[in-house]
Amino acid sequence: MPGATCWRRITGMPTADNLTPVIDAKLTAADGTVLLEETFGGGLKGLHARMVTSPAQYAPVLQEWSRAHASEIFWAALEAWLRR
Repeated sequence: MPGATCWRRITGMPTADNLTPVIDAKLTAADGTVLLEETFGGGLKGLHARMVTSPAQYAPVLQEWSRAHASEIFWAALEAWLRR
């Protein structure tokens, strides 16, 4: 769930976007039992926020963030599956 907020600085700087990426992870068993349902990247507002000045910068920033948290998501899913 990438979020983007556009704003113009009072100082007259060009418009910038504040990206706040969040990933919702849900792991279900074949019988429909939910093993894991967790949000990654939430927490304190603005903690993971990144400023970009062009829509062309969205993909690289979101990919970088996703890669940085991939192992955290993987291990949480594996732990939930093993607890089953």
